[in-house]
Amino acid sequence: MYMAPFSGPLTAEGQNTLSERDRVHLVPSKLKRVTAFIEANLDKRIGLADLAHAAGLSPNHFLRVFKRATGDTPYQYLRARRLQRACELLSRSSLPLAELALDCGFANQAHFTAAFTRQFGVPPGRYRRAIRSKTAPPLSVSAGSRDQRRLVTSPQPLCRPALLSIGTAWLS
Repeated sequence: MYMAPFSGPLTAEGQNTLSERDRVHLVPSKLKRVTAFIEANLDKRIGLADLAHAAGLSPNHFLRVFKRATGDTPYQYLRARRLQRACELLSRSSLPLAELALDCGFANQAHFTAAFTRQFGVPPGRYRRAIRSKTAPPLSVSAGSRDQRRLVTSPQPLCRPALLSIGTAWLS
C-alpha cells in the first residue's frame, strides 16, 4: 500500500488537514507567531530550530517558506532586527557597548561592532558620539542588503509571479 509522505496533521481518516497553500507558504498567522517570538527573545540566542518550532514546521521547511514569504533568510531578518534595536539603544541610552551588544543578542562586543560596522560603515561608538553631537545621519537597517538601507520592523510577504514548472504552478 502506497502512503503519501507525511506533511502535517491528519484527520481520523488519514487525510492531510493542511491545504496545499499551507504546505508551500508561510501563512500570516505563523509569520506573526515567529516575529512575535523573535521580538520577545531578541536578547537571547535564537536558532533555526527555535523559529521553526514557533511556526510549527520542520527547520528545513521553515527556512524555505520564510525566505519565500519575506525575501530574507531568518538569520538576515534576525540580524536586521538586532541592529535596529542597537540603533535605538545607541541613540537613547548610555549603556556601555559591551552591555548593549548583549542586550541586542550579540555574542560579544566584537561581534556586535563587526556587524554594525559592516552594515553601516561606521563603528557603533563613533555613531553614538555623532548622535550626541547631532551630526549623525539617520541609519536604517535592511534585512537583505546593506545597500538598500530600508527600515525593517516586520517582514512583509512578497508578491511574486507564478512560475509554471512541470505542470505545477509554484511561486518563484
